[in-house]
Amino acid sequence: MIHRFSIFAVTAGLFLVLAMTGSAYAHGDEVHERPSGQADMPVPAQDRHGAQAFANAKAGSPAPMQDEGGHDHSAHAGWADTGFERFLSWIGKLHPAATNFPIGLLMGAALAEALRFRYRAALLPNAARFMLWAGTVSAVGTVVLGWFFAGFSVSSDGPLLAFHRWNGTAVAILALAVLWLGEQHWREQSGPGLYRTGLFVLAVLAGLNGYLGGRMLYGADHYAYPAAHTHSPHSHKEH
Repeated sequence: MIHRFSIFAVTAGLFLVLAMTGSAYAHGDEVHERPSGQADMPVPAQDRHGAQAFANAKAGSPAPMQDEGGHDHSAHAGWADTGFERFLSWIGKLHPAATNFPIGLLMGAALAEALRFRYRAALLPNAARFMLWAGTVSAVGTVVLGWFFAGFSVSSDGPLLAFHRWNGTAVAILALAVLWLGEQHWREQSGPGLYRTGLFVLAVLAGLNGYLGGRMLYGADHYAYPAAHTHSPHSHKEH
C-alpha cells in the first residue's frame, strides 16, 4: 500500500511540475510587434489573434480572449471575489497546459491495450497500466484546474463550454472507474472485456474534449485545411 501511494504521489507531483513548465512556455498569449518595414505585409491567419490583442492593448481596450468562433473566457474572469477564490482562479490558468497529459496518456493506454490483440509482448500490459494510472491522476487534476479556470457559475456557460466542462468531468470519473476495472483484470480477478471497452470509450471522450477545448480557444476554423497561397505577379520577381 505504501509503495502504491508513493507511485501515486510522485506521479501527481510530476504532473503539477510539468503543467507549470508547460504553461510557462505556452505561446497562446504572446504578442509581438511587427517591424516597421513589414507594416504593409499581410498578416498570417495564425498571427491575427496576437496582432489584434496588441492593437487593443495600444488603444487601451481589453484584449479579446478568443478568435472568431471561439469561446470568450473573459465572461468567467470575474467569478473570483475573495482572496482565496482569486488564488484558485490563478491556479486554474494551468488548465490549458495540463490538458495535454491526460489526453496523451489515456489514448496511449488504449493504444497499448489495442496492440495486445496483435502482439503478446509483456511490455504492453505494463505500459497500459502505467499510462492509465498516470492518465487518471492527470485527468482528475486537470478537471479540478478546469473548474478553477472557468469558474463555478455553470448557469453562464454557453453550449460549447457546458459540453466541454461536463464531458471533461465525465472523463475523470470514467478514468477512475476504468482504473479500478483494470486493477481487477491485472490481478486476474475479472475478465478484460469490460475494462477494455471502458478504456477505448475513455480514449475517445478524452480526445473529443481536447478538440472542444481547442475549438473554444481558437475557433472552429482553426481546424480547417489551409488554403493554397496565391502570389501576385511581382512577388516572384522579388524572390
